[in-house]
Amino acid sequence: YIVEPTPFDNLVEGTDLTWAIIKEGDGTVTLRFDGTGPMPQYSYYGSPWPGIAAEYGVSKVIIGDGITCVSANSFHLATAIKEVIFGSSVETIGASAFVHCYGLSKVVFKGGVRTIEGGAFSLAGLTELPDLNGVETIKLNAFNCANLGQSIYLPKSVKMVEPNAFNNTEYIVDDDHPYLTVIDGVLYNKDVTVLYDYPA
Repeated sequence: YIVEPTPFDNLVEGTDLTWAIIKEGDGTVTLRFDGTGPMPQYSYYGSPWPGIAAEYGVSKVIIGDGITCVSANSFHLATAIKEVIFGSSVETIGASAFVHCYGLSKVVFKGGVRTIEGGAFSLAGLTELPDLNGVETIKLNAFNCANLGQSIYLPKSVKMVEPNAFNNTEYIVDDDHPYLTVIDGVLYNKDVTVLYDYPA
């Protein structure tokens, strides 16, 4: 049931998106966003959502279908969030969108995400990656998380990975990957003309 507020009279400022706090049957408190288009841009400490999440004890965030971008800094320091589910329409996750979300252990992509900006999940509590199929660009420090495994498989959709996108990582790509190759542990573009990253 909806605790506070209703999804009909609480707009995300500057947009036509709505938000609601929902208490699920198992007691989980969810912050859900619905509508069409991107979330607004926030300064590093300017987003209201970490404070709202803390006030209501939110542990789960759902970005509904129709939303195209979770903008920069949206959940910076929302330390109690444990799970985020992105609707299939979300194409971009902004810089530092979930930085310092130390409790965040589960992220679900539904095939729509194409770009993960710098530091998007940096220093989050992730122990495993979401399904990266469909992702094309992973930028600097996007998944700089201490608890991730040391071997990262990059699917054939990934075109570019910026340095330190992952933490001390051994990259694995298929031999017939159309965009990337790994030689002696170093990640290059397919033509070996651009060095993307190497394990520390």
